[in-house]
Amino acid sequence: MEDILLHHKKTFGRGLGSDNDKFPSSGWKLHVYGENVTDSASIYLATVRFLKEHEIPFKVATGKFYQHMPPTDRQHGKAVTIYLPMRYIHNREVFDLIPQIDDLLKDKGYSKSGEITGDKHYEGSIHYRYAMKIPMLYEGFNAKLSRDNYRANDGNYNIEFNSDLFDLNKSE
Repeated sequence: MEDILLHHKKTFGRGLGSDNDKFPSSGWKLHVYGENVTDSASIYLATVRFLKEHEIPFKVATGKFYQHMPPTDRQHGKAVTIYLPMRYIHNREVFDLIPQIDDLLKDKGYSKSGEITGDKHYEGSIHYRYAMKIPMLYEGFNAKLSRDNYRANDGNYNIEFNSDLFDLNKSE
């Protein structure tokens, strides 16, 4: 399984399609829960074609990521990180996207779930959080804005004055 992930890293680099200038980030990201490299590979195999076809940036945790991580680490559980491009927020496709990803996982028999520190659970194996220091910008975050405004996991899934678009959708 590790070979699959290392091939991905060599072929696509850390964040497949993560050209923030071409596809501005919304600042929202999804984490698919997993506990080990086998989980990462299972999630990767279930979702890679879909994510590549839709030009959705993502990264996958490899064996090195899991080597020295206790379950209390803030990174624990983040087998795959999916960065939601702004275009999926503007046209509200994000609310179709998440169930599609969840269905791909279920179709491959993946249903593991658990807590991810600093994230809010959405459904199934999927969690989310907002990763910027400032509220979401209508035009999104290009590469420079992303670097300048990135917010490390501080245990809070969102920031003050930034609407939780996922909660808003569930109440409609």
